[in-house]
Amino acid sequence: MTATMTTALLETDLTRLRSEFLAFPGMCLTVEQVARLLDVPRDEATQALSALVDEGLLLQWANTYRRASPLLS
Repeated sequence: MTATMTTALLETDLTRLRSEFLAFPGMCLTVEQVARLLDVPRDEATQALSALVDEGLLLQWANTYRRASPLLS
């Protein structure tokens, strides 16, 4: 797999994961759960979650990830 293909797949996974956390503001997931959700290896799930933490969407607490600031509706 080329670096460009890997980057494209990661962007697709990031988009899906971002939309899941936006749709379900109270959701908390582990790396293993994200790997199953996206059907990717654990290290790719970790990379995707880290990217969302870096952009400020998620917070890591113990071994789970959740929205940094859920929208009130």
